[in-house]
Amino acid sequence: MTTTATWNLLDLSHRAVTSLGYAYAEHAVIVSTEGRIGVVATPLATLLAPDSPLDELYSGAGERPIALIYPRTGQSLTSARIERAVERIELGARRAGVAVTVYCAPGAVRFMCRADGGWIDEPETDPMANAELDRLMRLFVPASDHGPDRLRMPPSYLRKQWCAALEDTLAGVRAEVPAGLDIGAVRDEVIIWAVSERSEPRADTHLAYSPPRRGPQLARINAALTLLGRATRGAEAAHALACAAYLAWWSGYRRLALHLSYTVRSQELRTRLADLVLLAVNREVDPPWMG
Repeated sequence: MTTTATWNLLDLSHRAVTSLGYAYAEHAVIVSTEGRIGVVATPLATLLAPDSPLDELYSGAGERPIALIYPRTGQSLTSARIERAVERIELGARRAGVAVTVYCAPGAVRFMCRADGGWIDEPETDPMANAELDRLMRLFVPASDHGPDRLRMPPSYLRKQWCAALEDTLAGVRAEVPAGLDIGAVRDEVIIWAVSERSEPRADTHLAYSPPRRGPQLARINAALTLLGRATRGAEAAHALACAAYLAWWSGYRRLALHLSYTVRSQELRTRLADLVLLAVNREVDPPWMG
């Protein structure tokens, strides 16, 4: 049985990640259910050191502290490193005379509570199931080596290539990932394909586009996320992550939208689209079809 209302964990985590400048992986952060961040944000390497000042972990954390552990991507929650971190956090709480609730937060958005010596899933807080969120977080991992740049082609050609690849992916065919996501018109084409029923690129990219007022077509959204996930292995990873973040926001998948936006920032990458998604989530702006 968890002791904290699940609905505020995402907000607390977001504030913690923001305070860390989005370099959140491999940290432990102590927060409080009152919403104060007691930043004591401690790198796991420091926390695990024998001389770590555990008594200071809970300074200013209030009477109901929460510990958020941010593991590195792909790290098992049953690893000796995570187990040792939990032990150190709980030891610090005993020394401070408080009862701490420990959560592990892969991707800073997926929460599991420590109970009875194991990890218990927290309920989903948006329409995306935890298992699907786990799968997509594993898919959207930027490669450290992006490889050589590909030959540049005209935007009109690249837009057609992306529409064709998206149609193939929708039909269950594994398509080659096109280039061109660093071009605004190409990114727009991917987004419009995913949120509409268009199969061919627009004839005139200068015309204003009115987004649909109906809900997302999940088959098209999922096809676009699949192809964009594979695009994160290339030189245009930041733009692929930003496009996917927008589609997650559009679909009401707040956790995935935040995770993908965090990933852009944590890689020391910046795109205007990812920044806009973060701004929309922070200001609780919903896509038009929700209005």
